[in-house]
Amino acid sequence: LTKDTDYTVSYTNNKLVIKFADLKEKVDPNGHIYVYYEATLNSSAFKGSAGNPNTLVVKFSNDPNNDDNGEPEGTTPEDKVTVFTFEIVANKYKDEVKEGNELEGAGFTLYKKIKGEGTNYTWEKCGEEKKTGSQFTWTGLDSGEYKIEETTVPFGYTKCADLEFTVTATYDETADNPKLKSLTVTPAEKISVTVTQIENDPNHIETNGQLSTNIVNTSNAVLPETGGIGTTIFYTVGGLLVVGAIIMLIQKRRMAE
Repeated sequence: LTKDTDYTVSYTNNKLVIKFADLKEKVDPNGHIYVYYEATLNSSAFKGSAGNPNTLVVKFSNDPNNDDNGEPEGTTPEDKVTVFTFEIVANKYKDEVKEGNELEGAGFTLYKKIKGEGTNYTWEKCGEEKKTGSQFTWTGLDSGEYKIEETTVPFGYTKCADLEFTVTATYDETADNPKLKSLTVTPAEKISVTVTQIENDPNHIETNGQLSTNIVNTSNAVLPETGGIGTTIFYTVGGLLVVGAIIMLIQKRRMAE
């Protein structure tokens, strides 16, 4: 079928409409019609158990010129699919996690493991590097394996190890009103998420869908500046060692004589 000739596509007010002109002439009576479309969640998407529902109905009529004044339309029962998404928030600290130790100047990039050819997997970047402030948020996560890499290291600090984690979510796939059944993140000791069992409903959960982690950079070991007490100690100890070596050399010579 050819777009704009055999069917038209329109989108208004979050409603996608695909309208076929005359399927009787274009489609085998024993055939099937498959409609595929792709959509991207934007920043307004609901996270966690709230979900983002999409509903579908098919309207049909034997009158190809139906304009609501001709033969009445028939409508299939509404079909509902819900998309669930999550986010992760990384808090950046220096040396240890405590108030006042927030560290700016770092940059982090999120990657997701994607299956390639055969048994090969690759890390695919999820957007650009984040570098503003000491807290970094990535949205649009779903089930899968992820990695947070420190791609810009603040001066005077050591790069932290990559943080790999797995998000696992289960939900109703065939229910009339799909809900979130479970959400787990591993390793749990590094990534936290709050999940609450719904009262009187052991099969479903409530969650805001926010994962949280703390990332710590340790400062590099550097010598104190010239003139500080640290360098004075080094100079004093070094001088004593030199004096000791000279005394030992003189004693050895006297013994030899």
